Amino acid sequence: MTQRVIIEIFYRTPAFANRYEIQAKAGTKSATGRADSLDEALRSVHWQNLDPR
Repeated sequence: MTQRVIIEIFYRTPAFANRYEIQAKAGTKSATGRADSLDEALRSVHWQNLDPR
């Protein structure tokens, strides 16, 4: 199944200085990830939270 996912990438947010934060959204569902590098942050996202049920 194909779905549209919107990915927002934040860097150096007040809560996570010098870190990346990813927010992924698909419809009303969302998933997040955080890490020191962009690659690690993308891998840390709980993508299964976006799966349609």
